[in-house]
Amino acid sequence: MNMKKWILLLLVFSFTLGAQAQKRGKYKYKNKRNEHFSKRMVDPIYSVSQSTCKPWGLHFSLGATYTFTDLNPDEFSRSAGVDTTTTFKHDPRGRLGYYFDIGLLHIFKKRNPVVHYWDWALGLKHYAGAEDLKGSTTTSSGQEVGTLDGTGKWDNGYAFARINIHNVIQISKWNFIDNSFGWNVDYQIYGYKHNNQYSGDHITDNERFQGKLITGLHYRLGFGIKLKEGWFLEPWVEIPLFTAYEWNKGKPVIQWWSSWYMPFAVGVKLAILWKKDPNACPPVFTNPSDQDKSDQFQQQK
Repeated sequence: MNMKKWILLLLVFSFTLGAQAQKRGKYKYKNKRNEHFSKRMVDPIYSVSQSTCKPWGLHFSLGATYTFTDLNPDEFSRSAGVDTTTTFKHDPRGRLGYYFDIGLLHIFKKRNPVVHYWDWALGLKHYAGAEDLKGSTTTSSGQEVGTLDGTGKWDNGYAFARINIHNVIQISKWNFIDNSFGWNVDYQIYGYKHNNQYSGDHITDNERFQGKLITGLHYRLGFGIKLKEGWFLEPWVEIPLFTAYEWNKGKPVIQWWSSWYMPFAVGVKLAILWKKDPNACPPVFTNPSDQDKSDQFQQQK
C-alpha cells in the first residue's frame, strides 16, 4: 500500500471514531455569572480535579510530509555563442516523505484563557523533492538548434526535537480544535546518493544545498477526538512559519539545487494520560474559586 493510501486510511479511521464518540452524549451548558459569556460546559474535555487521569501523559504521531514548490518558476536566458541564446527554467516538484514523533504532554493545572497545555517530542522525518530543467537554444532568427532536458532529485532524513504550546477550543463533549505554535530543531542524519547527481543536462545557476541543521518556528492545527477518559486522537496538519537557521531571509523553506521547497506535514496523534493513584488523597481547595477554576479547565465557550 503506497503512502497516499495510508494517509487516507488514517484520516478516515480518525473521523469515524470521532463520529461514534459524538453519539455518546449531548453538548450541555448551565448558567454561571462568573464565567465567560455567563455559560459553563457541564462535560469538559478534561478536568484536573474530576478526571481519573493525571494532567500529563504520553503521545506519539505518525504521518507524512510533502514539499510545496513554486508553481510558476522564473525563466532565464544566457548567450550560448555568436547569434545564439539559451532560454531555460528550473521547475521544482514536491515529493512524499514520512513523519514520526514521540514525547510527553503536560496540562496546566490552573486554567488559563489562552494556553492550556504544552508538549515536547523527539522524532524522525523525511523530506524529498525534485527539479526538472527544461530549455532550448535558438538563433537570432528564432530557429531552435538544441534543447535542454535534465532532472535532479533529493531525499533527506532528519532527527528532530520540538516543543509546542497549545490552545484548546472545545466544540462539543467529545471534540475540540487544537492550535499550537512550536519551535523545532532538525538535524540531517542521512541523504541519498542521488542528492548530488543530476540526470541529463545541468545548469548550476543559483544552485545551493541546505545545511544539515535547520531550526525555526512552526504552526500546527489539529481536530481533537476524545475516545474515552484520558485517551485522545487528533488528526493534524503542520506548516513552517519562520526559519532561523540556516538563514534564508526567514523564509520557511529548504533550498536544493536551484529551487526552493516548503515542507508540509500531516498526521494523526494519539495521546494517553496516566491514570491517577486511586488511593491518593483528593486535592484540597481553600478558596472556592480555585475549585471552580480546576473544574473548568479546557472548557471553551
